[in-house]
Amino acid sequence: MKTSRLFQFTLTTSMALALLIGVSAAWGTPDGAAPKDRGDDKENSITGIWLGKFVTEKEVVSAGYLNITQHADGSLSGKWGNSPRSVLTIERGECVKNDVFQWEAASKANKNGRYRVRATLRGKTLFLDVTYTWRENGKIKGLTAASSLTKK
Repeated sequence: MKTSRLFQFTLTTSMALALLIGVSAAWGTPDGAAPKDRGDDKENSITGIWLGKFVTEKEVVSAGYLNITQHADGSLSGKWGNSPRSVLTIERGECVKNDVFQWEAASKANKNGRYRVRATLRGKTLFLDVTYTWRENGKIKGLTAASSLTKK
């Protein structure tokens, strides 16, 4: 059975419009109002002290520590590392969505090193996906790690 070009065009256009509407709905609220300010969502705020485990790609396990503040404008500040005595300062911290956060930190050990962290809140656990890059002999090197933390 043959379909007309007009029908195919209409069907394709309708599917594209439905996709566009779906994406728009994900960015706003169903009634078209602006989404709630991320920093005002106390239920999903990550402000506080978080403790857990940190595992490198080479399966080295250590303690994980995060002392973070989520501000009303969606920015994040605080300290992150293995313990309160071994921390890095959070830089460029931001709330991406109510349950997704990201930040960077400069390495103390390597002046060219940089940590980038993407955190996802699932229930009462904060999962961190960490990358660490640095320049060595003119080449960029890197490592990855993961961490799971729970609020103290």
